[in-house]
Amino acid sequence: MPATATADLPSSLSHDALDPDAIEVCRRLQDNGFPTFLVGGCVRDVLLGRSPKDYDVGTMATPSQVRRAFRHSRLIGRRFRLVHVIIGLKTIEVATFRGAGDEEDAENSADSQSDSDGFIVRANAFGSPEEDAHSRDFTINALFYDPVERRLIDHVGGYPDILAGLLRTIGDPVARFREDPVRILRAVKFSSRLGFEIDPATRAAMTEVAPDLAKCPVPRVTEEIYRIAESGYVRPAISLMAETRLLRTVLPDIADAVAAHGTGFFRHLELLDLHSRAHGGLPRELVLTLLLLPLVEPRLKGLDPTQAARAIEDWLTPIGVRMHIAVRHRLFFRSLVVLVRRLTNTARPARLSIHDRRMLPVALTMLRFLHRRDGLPREIYTQWRAVAAESGIPWVPTLSTPEDDPSERPSFDGRRARS
Repeated sequence: MPATATADLPSSLSHDALDPDAIEVCRRLQDNGFPTFLVGGCVRDVLLGRSPKDYDVGTMATPSQVRRAFRHSRLIGRRFRLVHVIIGLKTIEVATFRGAGDEEDAENSADSQSDSDGFIVRANAFGSPEEDAHSRDFTINALFYDPVERRLIDHVGGYPDILAGLLRTIGDPVARFREDPVRILRAVKFSSRLGFEIDPATRAAMTEVAPDLAKCPVPRVTEEIYRIAESGYVRPAISLMAETRLLRTVLPDIADAVAAHGTGFFRHLELLDLHSRAHGGLPRELVLTLLLLPLVEPRLKGLDPTQAARAIEDWLTPIGVRMHIAVRHRLFFRSLVVLVRRLTNTARPARLSIHDRRMLPVALTMLRFLHRRDGLPREIYTQWRAVAAESGIPWVPTLSTPEDDPSERPSFDGRRARS
């Protein structure tokens, strides 16, 4: 597909909105004779009027050539070498364009193989910008932007898909998902976060290949689940996962909760999304705790703190082992849930332990959550907020109500929430 002319681009792709350091990296490599563009998610987000979390650069220069062009840079990666260019406190990732080749080429290449589960492993070779575009997962993630010439480069029809709000794989969707079934979870994440419809063929392939996720490395699957939970759009994501038979494969405990208490559980997820977006993001361990909280609460009724801690550990340990959840996150879950139960069920203690002081800010956030979900009395929150203030504990959030303006709510680290 020919490059889209600058005149056809929406006003959201304003050159002034781009990161000047990322532009400078592209300019310097182009001055050295290497075609170099902004690539992938940063181009997609700017086209959608969003602020990219980071900027990635694709180039025809090899990693060693990139390394020579930038004094402050370092090589990373083993299977495919990348370069991190350090500019002040910022890191710009630069990758050499990858070779593509269709599945037949990959299977016949001496540098390619199928793993023990039959997943296709592509040749790890450098290639052209067009080959690189065709090797990516979804059309909306395969757009390039030349910030020097100010032109959009679209080899796969990603720009029309962005205009249509459509998520579509590049090439045959069944083949692309069988190459890497974790792409199915990425499809869920992008569709939910961006509000995009999924192309019918892509959606059908997600359902067909979903069982293959059970064969993928567990840490990769869990990482994508974390990203979905942290996105602020976990409610639509869980709905989509249930519709495409993903949920039973990757989150069987949540699948049981949806089957038994669908309406109540989805209301809980909506509040989790509301808090995540209002705070501009929550710590990963807190997101995990709030995601799984409804699953453990029925097991804790009538238990004292010691009994509750033991019940949480007995319940969460098998899940944590199965999903490779970090032990520190499981300990955080147990400590936070037990502390919040103490705060809501006991009188004010004479003093706070060191551990309680460290946990109190996130406990306050959880009390705010329970105020919205269950109607927990506001006085409980204000009492413990006063305790935190008297103890000199920094960052005590205000108790917001559903009608509060999200732009006026503090984020978890004390900054204003991003709009």
